[in-house]
Amino acid sequence: MTIRRIRSTPGGHDEYGDPVTSTEATCELKGCAVAPRTTADTKGRARGGVVEGLTLYCPPGTDLVASDAVEVSGVRSRIDGEVGVWSSPFGGDVGGLEVALT
Repeated sequence: MTIRRIRSTPGGHDEYGDPVTSTEATCELKGCAVAPRTTADTKGRARGGVVEGLTLYCPPGTDLVASDAVEVSGVRSRIDGEVGVWSSPFGGDVGGLEVALT
């Protein structure tokens, strides 16, 4: 499975007032995993569970911010909320990043 970060740079105007087009830079994210994210309340929906999006798990130091987009196996998603940094309960080391995708 290929996971890519997509970072957009908005357009605007250069120092002479001429329009500058927006750009996108992509890079492959290594060592990441993806899992389905389901609803917490399944009784009200009369279903056994509904997939709302994906959860992306990345190693410490992965360059990912809330304004980035993520492409998982060719499907582009946006980051829902902030990038969460979690640490191990067995020590002070950072365990990685957790990101909700929609």
